[in-house]
Amino acid sequence: MIVTSAGKILLVKDWLGDGSWSLPGGGLHRGEEAMSGAVRELWEETGLRVTVTELRFLGQMNLRGHGFSIVGNCYRLKLSSPKLLKPRGGEILEACWLPIQAIYSKSDISDNTRQVIERWRDQL
Repeated sequence: MIVTSAGKILLVKDWLGDGSWSLPGGGLHRGEEAMSGAVRELWEETGLRVTVTELRFLGQMNLRGHGFSIVGNCYRLKLSSPKLLKPRGGEILEACWLPIQAIYSKSDISDNTRQVIERWRDQL
């Protein structure tokens, strides 16, 4: 999910990955609707509480993982101001608000994250 606020984008770094920054998100629970899962994942990873009515659908994309690929639903959320981030649980090491312009000069951002950001920028 792309979460933006005041010219910044929300990124997370999880402990299982390759050390790169990515967008918040994850898998669905059995029987869970995609938008509800996106809201739950955002809360679990960052502590941000939002509702499904605040999300905008960007589309489905083929995303690659560690030796696999999935079709993922991508959403956008625009907040009026950056909120305090409180990563929950053991899966997220860090969460930060990064100026959107800095995405292109930062080398440790996942390829999937760059792909989703490009889709979002194309729709602006």
